[in-house]
Amino acid sequence: MDHLLCDESWLSGPSTPEPFPNFRLNIHDDHVEMSPAMDAATVEEAISMDLEKESCFSNHGDKFIEFLVSKNLTDARFQTVQWLIQTRNRLNLSFETIFSAASCFDRFVYATSCNEWSKWMVELVAVTSLSIASKFNEVSSPSLEDFQMEGLNHMFHHKTVLEMELIVLKALEWRVNSVTSFSFSQILVATTGMGGGDIMMNRITDHLLDDLCDLKMLAYAPSVVAVAVVLDFLEEKSALEENLGKIMNLFGEEHKVKLKCCENCEMY
Repeated sequence: MDHLLCDESWLSGPSTPEPFPNFRLNIHDDHVEMSPAMDAATVEEAISMDLEKESCFSNHGDKFIEFLVSKNLTDARFQTVQWLIQTRNRLNLSFETIFSAASCFDRFVYATSCNEWSKWMVELVAVTSLSIASKFNEVSSPSLEDFQMEGLNHMFHHKTVLEMELIVLKALEWRVNSVTSFSFSQILVATTGMGGGDIMMNRITDHLLDDLCDLKMLAYAPSVVAVAVVLDFLEEKSALEENLGKIMNLFGEEHKVKLKCCENCEMY
């Protein structure tokens, strides 16, 4: 299992329970707590560190979208993210866990040399990615049985998932604590100093979850998506003018060009 090749037997074969349900995300009653307020110097340092960190993790771009299309994985990825959202709602996981799990899934799939992906293989990577992310982000991680109670076509043995965790971690070189659009948005909201920050984060998180499901948004790094969503919300609240300079001064010209493209993409 040291080599990520599709001619290997992917651990053990799964059993088959109920079909995958057709569901829509519903997060409007959830509450996202704001991070503590940060002064300007702290925000600037945090943004700089996250941008540097992001460059080490992100596989986003047109090539990644082309890769998913070439492997016939676009629908599978959409279903995976929807399942992650459903599981978050059911188990009351943190939003950061879901964004981190999606990042883990994307990066592993992109790093793997498989030409054909069976549905059970996709689901095994999805369960494994969520298990890894929950161990990094949750105070108490749910059991693997809890993760698999709903929304999957297959069930996986505890040992199978643990062995797959090792494969995924090796493929990602043990670097799984990636920057996400959600974590980036929390820092950006802290720069605005607006009242009602918790309500603001709920609305922004809702939008970010939609973007996480949207294939075309994979062309942009998490930081770009986060900035686009935050600025869109500020414009809606007639607070863009007073905050635009404050936010954009945190980024270089190259980032601003990508942001403009992302904002245009959001319109369609």
